[in-house]
Amino acid sequence: MEFKRSNGNLLSGPESWIRENLALCPFCKRAPEWETATEFTVGAKRYYFRCPLCLAVLSVLASEAIPVPGSVGAVANPLTFLVRIESTGKRGELTHFQGTAHSLTELRVWARGTL
Repeated sequence: MEFKRSNGNLLSGPESWIRENLALCPFCKRAPEWETATEFTVGAKRYYFRCPLCLAVLSVLASEAIPVPGSVGAVANPLTFLVRIESTGKRGELTHFQGTAHSLTELRVWARGTL
């Protein structure tokens, strides 16, 4: 999977979403310039977010991050969306979290130092 970061002031939809919803990485507790990737699977599209500082990778369904106007996701509270932890990066002691899903609210708490 190839991760990219936009150059300049024009952010992609996924980059805007992650910056707005998770300003601090829950694993290294710093404010990264998140890198993004997209993957298509049968029936779903996921956005992946990698912290370039600690290499942790998170993902979310694209339909939740950038909902289609008029869809259920368009009116849902983003803090309740489940974000999947794909990799804990340099935090090897936390690999037991890989493959688990957590709400944005929980990840924000972790980012403030309670993990």
